[in-house]
Amino acid sequence: MRITLPYGRTYLSAEIPGRADVEVLRPSPLRPRSDPGSVIGAAIDSSGLEEEPSGRVVVVVDDHTRPCPTEAMLGPLLSRLRVPADRITVLFATGTHRAVRPEEAREILGRFYGRLRAVSHDCRGALAEFGSTSRGTPVAVDEEYCSADYRILLGDVEPHYFAGYGGGRKSILPGVSGYETVQANHELMFEPGAEVGVLDGNPVHEDMEEAADKVGADFTLNVVQNPEGEVVSAHAGHYREVLRAGARVVDSMYKV
Repeated sequence: MRITLPYGRTYLSAEIPGRADVEVLRPSPLRPRSDPGSVIGAAIDSSGLEEEPSGRVVVVVDDHTRPCPTEAMLGPLLSRLRVPADRITVLFATGTHRAVRPEEAREILGRFYGRLRAVSHDCRGALAEFGSTSRGTPVAVDEEYCSADYRILLGDVEPHYFAGYGGGRKSILPGVSGYETVQANHELMFEPGAEVGVLDGNPVHEDMEEAADKVGADFTLNVVQNPEGEVVSAHAGHYREVLRAGARVVDSMYKV
């Protein structure tokens, strides 16, 4: 028997002996939205996005390691934000990863590539310090993010094996945080409660959220995708509420 399983953007196949009793467990199906743009737009409209904010705007987006539909999210967001392109900076949330390459940036940003200033976070670059969390994690965050007048987080909510879920506060920590900040936070993965699908009592998540609260964000937009990469829901507002709302949708697909 041959089975095929998703593996990143590709698939892996394996031949299973005929005598084996094999069952492939699949998530509960959720129908994709026929028009993701309208779903994303509706989430933005119901969340109190500030129109025409003054000063410089920074939009934090996922890097090349995350399958987030950034281009599809930027369209509805920017049309409602109504800020000139020369006042907007896209900041790739690389965490401790390498910088996003030009060809990767083009794929992530699509039609917005070249129209907006786009830079990658550098975990060893210029950072602003915000003290420490109650668990002792030093909070240092990208100066590019901290110096902006209006700060937006884009991302997707998905299961994460020790932070509980990706999305929400994850755009700040690890997304645009310093190396020592990320290292200290990730060391908490060995503590009890640091599990996939768990937020309450998860030390990694609680530390991430405490750090994010010290820094702040003005607006968060997250989506949830099914295993085929299709948008099934969109959530906007404060990163705490956005994460919880997205996690409930994720649970409906993956939890039993």
